[in-house]
Amino acid sequence: MTAVGVLGIIFGCFGVMSASQTLLMPIMIEWQRQIFAIMQSQAARQPESGNFLGSFAEIFDKFLAPPPSWFTPWSVCLGLVSLAIAGVYVFGAIWLLLTKPSAPRILCGALIASVAAAVIRAIGLVLARGLVGAVMATGSVFGVVIDLVLLTIVLAHRRDWPAAAVQDQPR
Repeated sequence: MTAVGVLGIIFGCFGVMSASQTLLMPIMIEWQRQIFAIMQSQAARQPESGNFLGSFAEIFDKFLAPPPSWFTPWSVCLGLVSLAIAGVYVFGAIWLLLTKPSAPRILCGALIASVAAAVIRAIGLVLARGLVGAVMATGSVFGVVIDLVLLTIVLAHRRDWPAAAVQDQPR
């Protein structure tokens, strides 16, 4: 279970990075839109570069189209929830390394929540951005696979879980 604990810490930290990206996605999209608008205006002043940029302008316009109005609050809320999930994920992995009795249950709960958040993230991106959102969501598939592998390993080793301490109750 040591390897699972170490991998859990590593992938939990990746979850923090992914949650931060989800949280800041509306800002990043807006910055990209502004940068592309500057590039277009500069290319319009230089006729020789306008041909090159002009062929990609339609692709960039579709990629950087304004998201629907629900996207920003959804992204912020999902990012905050995902940060909490990633925190529990790392905590559960550390607890597993310390062989605490509650560790496997905490880690399993965090893994299941992480899979659910990744699926919700993928669905939201596809609904908000269409095909571009589907491409953006492909990273979530990798995370889901890793989480499911770790969950399978933890559940397959249920017999190795540390036993919960039984306290004597006063009579």
